[in-house]
Order: sequence, then structure tokens, then C-alpha cells
Amino acid sequence: MMGQTTAQADASVFGAIVHQAGTGYLTNLGTTLAVGATSIILDTGTSSLSKGQTGKFTGSTQLYTIVSVDAAGTRDTNSAGIGIHGVDVTQITVSPALVATLANNVAFTPTAAAQALPPYQVTDSIVVLADASNSNNIFVGSDSVTVSYGFMLAAGSAIEIKCTDASSVYIIGTTNDHVYITGS
Repeated sequence: MMGQTTAQADASVFGAIVHQAGTGYLTNLGTTLAVGATSIILDTGTSSLSKGQTGKFTGSTQLYTIVSVDAAGTRDTNSAGIGIHGVDVTQITVSPALVATLANNVAFTPTAAAQALPPYQVTDSIVVLADASNSNNIFVGSDSVTVSYGFMLAAGSAIEIKCTDASSVYIIGTTNDHVYITGS
């Protein structure tokens, strides 16, 4: 009889919480950031932010894309060491570079549009689970998913999706509702 083991053979197994357009992040700057800066220090937010997520700073019409989650209470990185997802995020890198100066305590608000899941590489599939306390349905699909076109996940329900890159899957829902994802 063989002994039991708890070792995990697949190093790509992961689990993460992803918020739909989480709120509460403010810039945390000692001085005003100049035009052209890309590294932004944040505070006060408690929801998740992910590489590829878009958002705006209050007072600006420019849409910025998070290219890296650089520091967070909990942070996942890819094989190149780039931060792909985090909760309680304290620093991000954005693109394009700032088009206007940025002061302290300016809100960063992710867009409420469909957002890609974090770019976790998987060998088989991911499972997307809508939190049981969500206020509305979450819709899952491609980059064209909307609240009227996509697979509807009621609070507490889940779906398994065959893919090799979790960022090929998009979600849209109500601000601060969230999903849990896992895969291998």
C-alpha cells in the first residue's frame, strides 16, 4: 500500500478573488506626480486590482491600463515576476504615462465595463464562482460580454471554463461584487 501525500504536482494551481470595478483607492503621494510618471502609490483600497484592468483618476478623462500590480497586501506574480493581481494594493504601474499632474488623495476608479480576469496561465481550465453575497448577477464570456449577453452567474453559482489563459475570460457585474477563480 502506498502512503498518502499532500504534495501538489501542478505548480500552476492558483486561487484568487476578483472584484468588479472595486472602489476605495486613493493616491498616496508625498508630492505631486509629474506628467509622464507611470508608477502610482495608492492607499485605502481593499478590493482587488489586476493587470489589464482599466480605470481613471478623478478629474481626468484619460483611461489608464494597469500594466503591473507592484505592491499589495496579497499579490500574485507571473513567471517574469510581474504583478498580475493583488488585494489591498499599494502600488501600480499604469499605461499610458500620466497626461496631467496627479496630486495626493485623488481617487483611482476602475471602469465598470467588462474586465478580463487576471492573466493566470493554466493547463486545463478555470472555475469562476460568484460570491454568495453579490448584489446582482455576474456575466461571464468573451471581451464582448455585457449584462444582457453572456453566461449569467447568480450569486453562489459557478462555471468551469476550458482555457489556457484566464485573461481570455471576461466578467461584468455590479461595482464591488466579486468572483473567486481557481484553476490548474
